[in-house]
Amino acid sequence: MRKNILQHIGAIVSSKRNKEHLTQQQLAQQTGRGLRHIQNIEKGRVNASIEVLADVIYRLGLSADVLFY
Repeated sequence: MRKNILQHIGAIVSSKRNKEHLTQQQLAQQTGRGLRHIQNIEKGRVNASIEVLADVIYRLGLSADVLFY
């Protein structure tokens, strides 16, 4: 069975953030988002808006394809 999409996105964001040696707090500050929001994205608890995802993937150098396919 396919992993829940929110958990999938969260795992990719978390993995890439760690590879970039960023804390959740640093990512939150650099994207203009709250720490709790970043934590919830990484845990797959929230359905982040396109605007939030765009800021996160831009900062982390991700492709949207990686998140959705």
